[in-house]
Amino acid sequence: MNDYPNFIDALKSIRKKPDSFDSAVKIVAEALTKLVISKHYKYGKKNIQDLGQLGIFCRTYDKTARLREHFICGAKLGAEGTLDSFADLAGYGIVDILYEMGWYNLELEK
Repeated sequence: MNDYPNFIDALKSIRKKPDSFDSAVKIVAEALTKLVISKHYKYGKKNIQDLGQLGIFCRTYDKTARLREHFICGAKLGAEGTLDSFADLAGYGIVDILYEMGWYNLELEK
């Protein structure tokens, strides 16, 4: 399994250029897929299983608070810029959908 520590790394691994809005969305979705799977390998299932949707909410709240500090107060985001923060929010959206569908506990492919 490739390790994608952030969204930009996952996006760079695709090496495609979009020629339409549709293809751009597909490239971003592919990068998000790689990022979410990579993080699942890294963190496992327990972090979500323990708190369920409350845990997902807390993580999205943290990301949103971080973005608020950046946009409203001018806080610097460092290496993890707005792109990674919004990608993480999208990733948690995917995790919540998997959780609600009962698919979150499925095994990772080897």
